[in-house]
Amino acid sequence: MALRPHNAKKNDTDEPEQVVSQHRQPEKGRYQLQVDRQIKKSFESADEAEATGAAIKKSFPMVQVVVYDSQECVGKRLEVAS
Repeated sequence: MALRPHNAKKNDTDEPEQVVSQHRQPEKGRYQLQVDRQIKKSFESADEAEATGAAIKKSFPMVQVVVYDSQECVGKRLEVAS
């Protein structure tokens, strides 16, 4: 019985391979926009986060939208403007 040739790929560089993850890496902004308790995006300013959250809440009033301040550990729940 003939042996199969061994076709191992050789890595000529000494650099380690990058591990690719299916999970998104956390963003570095202070203010995190949470929709139904899931972090969607982070922002450097509270105004940007609240404006984006208000647009989401206006389009989808049934979802829970919170702007979370990661340094103060306080969340601000956004409501539909009357």
